[in-house]
Amino acid sequence: TGETAPITVNGRPIAIRKKVGKYIWFDFQALCSVPRSQHDYLEIAKQYKTVFISDIPIIPEQDRDKIALFISLIDVFYDARIRIVISAADSIEKLYNRGYMILEYERTHSRLQQMQSMEYFAGEIDHLTTHR
Repeated sequence: TGETAPITVNGRPIAIRKKVGKYIWFDFQALCSVPRSQHDYLEIAKQYKTVFISDIPIIPEQDRDKIALFISLIDVFYDARIRIVISAADSIEKLYNRGYMILEYERTHSRLQQMQSMEYFAGEIDHLTTHR
């Protein structure tokens, strides 16, 4: 069961794999390969509590748009306390390991590790006192 029709966010369709209630599943390409804004990610965070993201590739250092969108996506979901479940081509630290946004990605890497913890999933981390 579940719906598979694209959702509309800020007047634009976004392809999904499936959604059920407050759970939604996207392919990485639908979220980070076309022009998006932080407002798109904020709108998704308002509507869903758990987001599944599949097929995250190793992002080449020259793919500036894709890594910038991925970093923005994780920042928004982290700040909104969204639970994410990902499937990726490699481990988090190897998804982007050099390039012009490596320092920003190190923060994203740290956030993704924290988001995998049981404390984060259970909502037990005091968001204002954790290291960003």
